[in-house]
Amino acid sequence: MSENFLRLIPIDPQYIPSPVAQYQVKSLLASFLPEKEIQVKISEEIEFIDAGNNLELIQCPACEVTVSCGWWSAMMDHAYTSSHFHNLNVTMPCCATVASLNNLRYMWPVGFARFVIEIRAPERGLAEHLQPIIQPMLGCPIRKIHAHY
Repeated sequence: MSENFLRLIPIDPQYIPSPVAQYQVKSLLASFLPEKEIQVKISEEIEFIDAGNNLELIQCPACEVTVSCGWWSAMMDHAYTSSHFHNLNVTMPCCATVASLNNLRYMWPVGFARFVIEIRAPERGLAEHLQPIIQPMLGCPIRKIHAHY
């Protein structure tokens, strides 16, 4: 059986909203989605927040060339083993631009975070409707990750 998730993460991988902001956002979401499972997750280290089967391709943010899964996987391994994802900078193989793994062009979006709001089986269009409300409450811009497993 497949499952869908909507994950909302700060653009800044290190950012963790205040406990009050976390509670307010979770309460707001619960009021809109009383029958949905909503979790707030905080990790000690930065984690890769994937899109599951939705990830289709990865492109350079400077020249838009598609990078190979092998190169990307090697860069992910290096970023984790060398700094536990604290340093996400890589030199792109296509044009030698220095870019963050967090800012590559992922078709579907993914990201890196210590703070995640996760909604199981979200309604279509939910993120677009709630993002303008949630961002000021959390005190940061957020990225929407639609994951399918």
